[in-house]
Amino acid sequence: MTRKYHTRRRKKRRKFKFKIDKHRIELFLILLIIILIAISSSLSSCIKTKYNSSSKNIFSEMRLKRHLNKSYPVKINEVTYNWKSPLNTKDFIPTQIVLHHTATSTANPQLVNAAHLANGWSGIGYHFLIRKDGTIYRGRPENAIGAHVLNYNAQSLGICLEGNFENENITAAQEKAVTSLCGMLMDKYSINKICKHSDLYNTACPGKKFPFDKIYSESKEKAEEYKKLPD
Repeated sequence: MTRKYHTRRRKKRRKFKFKIDKHRIELFLILLIIILIAISSSLSSCIKTKYNSSSKNIFSEMRLKRHLNKSYPVKINEVTYNWKSPLNTKDFIPTQIVLHHTATSTANPQLVNAAHLANGWSGIGYHFLIRKDGTIYRGRPENAIGAHVLNYNAQSLGICLEGNFENENITAAQEKAVTSLCGMLMDKYSINKICKHSDLYNTACPGKKFPFDKIYSESKEKAEEYKKLPD
């Protein structure tokens, strides 16, 4: 009786042990499946992001190549700058234009460049500066990231107009120049969005007297006009 009793006890223990091991294996497999799903989801997201970024860059390059030989009736005066540090040109794809004023009655590219150097920047942060007589000056190269609107530099082109439009009006020459320039950039980079600095940052720039709605409307008309130019 004693042997039989002990034999049955051992069998029961083995059975019980087997059940516990099986339960642990099931838990392990469930955890493993959850981990694999999480890794798969993460990899898929990374691949998708990389693919979208690459596709966007390829599309942008193709689009720009199409316009390389396009002649726009917009005169841009080149200026030589001594950059304090190398400009960032990596993956710069502008998707919007941001409009500013100098907030001073008088300004030129050299003065703006000096002020921005004093801020510790590489140099002038705008891509273009438009004087009161309508003359357009080059700031940063179009393929370089600017320094004109916090958190949005990597996707925007900055245009600054000479003047303080909190208390003075934009000149007719400036209005003509800025709409032509915006129209050109909108067609060249397939941009649909133009913003005031104040739309993206807590500032009064480009001033309460700046005729944004009129400039935006006229810029879109110019862009449509420039689309008809031969490539």
